[in-house]
Amino acid sequence: MNTKELLKTLCAIPARSGFERTGAEEVCRMFAAYCQETAVTSTGSAVGIRRCGRDGAPLVLLDGHIDQIGFLVSGIRDGFLQLSPGYDRTPVPGKEVLVLGREPLYGVVAVMPPHLLNEPDKPLKFDHIVVDIGYSQEEACRRVSPGDAVIFRPGMDELADGHVASPSVDDRAAIAAILLAMEAVQGEDLAVDVAMVASAGEEIGGPGAVTAAFGLHPDYAIALDVTFGTQMGVDGNHSVPEDCGVTITRGPHLNRRLTEKLFSLAEAQKIPHGIEVEPGHTGTNASAVRAAGEGIATALLGLPMRYMHSPTETIKLSNIEAAGALLAAYLRSFSGGEA
Repeated sequence: MNTKELLKTLCAIPARSGFERTGAEEVCRMFAAYCQETAVTSTGSAVGIRRCGRDGAPLVLLDGHIDQIGFLVSGIRDGFLQLSPGYDRTPVPGKEVLVLGREPLYGVVAVMPPHLLNEPDKPLKFDHIVVDIGYSQEEACRRVSPGDAVIFRPGMDELADGHVASPSVDDRAAIAAILLAMEAVQGEDLAVDVAMVASAGEEIGGPGAVTAAFGLHPDYAIALDVTFGTQMGVDGNHSVPEDCGVTITRGPHLNRRLTEKLFSLAEAQKIPHGIEVEPGHTGTNASAVRAAGEGIATALLGLPMRYMHSPTETIKLSNIEAAGALLAAYLRSFSGGEA
């Protein structure tokens, strides 16, 4: 499987938080190549299950979230779409967007020419930002309604040295890593059942992951999410080297035995990796999953990237491949009961 083409396919899927179902159905079709069972949950998560055929086999849940940041249409004025900010308030003037109305519509965020600004050095207030879809008020109202989602225009571009950029690297990169892992172990005799989850709603509190974990009741879970890679203006105190491979997080929300097993596998198999420390809530689905039901032994893997929550989220493809290799190594590490 070509990592770049896989990520490109995933990043083309429009799935703003709360609008994941169509995207989840598409991901289920991708999961079906490796699983006997697939389903879309009531919260909009995609689930695929591979059974190993052994009685009493433990179940490992692999989670990456499918939703992406975006906005909602709050009103329509003179044919222009007014926006309600979602999880993020990233500056958007001049950006290309996709409006998920009755049918997807291309739009651009209106931007004032700098020559006409009274205070050009001050950022534009969010309530002054509108999307231009080119229609009159009457036609715009026929095609779009308040509450429809708006996302940055899907797509992916290639940079040098194995880097790519897309508005939805967060967290399609994790789903790509899970698919790479499942391809790596395809046809192998595993001693563990595997549940692949592309969870909904991570950017709005993580309901997709916690409900999937509650329903599946896995013995172990590994959540994958992007993390802060070094970039201009972000030093090593708040980031990890952006090309370090996959990061493994230590912290009180994470199962120590499972975490140390991942470190041992990465070191033994020379999989590029780094370490992160999180003293409290991880800010990812790992914290939600670990508290599902009676509690689940959970670990957290990170994919370093630049420019999080922007239209140009940038990652090195080798980080995704390292995460996939570590997941595959972990699935192979079961010898009949315990990891």
